[in-house]
Amino acid sequence: MKYISTLALSVMTFFTVLTAQVEETLVRQCFDGYKEAVMEGRSEDAVAYLDQNSIEYFNDLLGLSQSADKATVQSLPLMDKMMVIAIRQNAPKDLILNGDATQILNYAIEEGLIGKNTVANNSIGAVKLDGRHASGQLVMGSTPLEMYFDFNQEGRDWKLDITSIFPATASTLESLQKLSGLEEDEYLFNLLETLTKSRPTDKVWDPVLQ
Repeated sequence: MKYISTLALSVMTFFTVLTAQVEETLVRQCFDGYKEAVMEGRSEDAVAYLDQNSIEYFNDLLGLSQSADKATVQSLPLMDKMMVIAIRQNAPKDLILNGDATQILNYAIEEGLIGKNTVANNSIGAVKLDGRHASGQLVMGSTPLEMYFDFNQEGRDWKLDITSIFPATASTLESLQKLSGLEEDEYLFNLLETLTKSRPTDKVWDPVLQ
């Protein structure tokens, strides 16, 4: 009887480990699929790898881009402010007024607001599973970083939460802005001019929906 119990426990442990390894592989495949789609400019395919939290974030950005006044935009966290300014400066007015979160995401990928530089030479290293949530360590080249992407299982598929890396990105931008000696808005204008080849004007402070 003791032998049977030990054998059953061993079998259960084996299948638990095997299941975890399979899920870790699927998490990495999610990131790799997203990366490949972004690198090849297939924005719709890239968006299909993103989770609902990512969609909701860009839905909020769309609402802010439509109607937020100057004071509201200037009070936003740096990353959110940059995205709203970039959308107002570069996205077609009809897209802002009549598009949805998925279309804005497609546009952001196509125009480099979520660019190839965010995934090029990057991969997912160690993966930690917690039920239907996972975190994957970002590896740049061959160097593991203290940065993690979140993944959420939606249905049977793992999806990437693109917003999970935004706090670390914002922290880096804030440090660079301070080193530049420029005010935050001037720094963002310069950065967006470099990224989009179009310098924001003061019109970005005005709501598109008026």
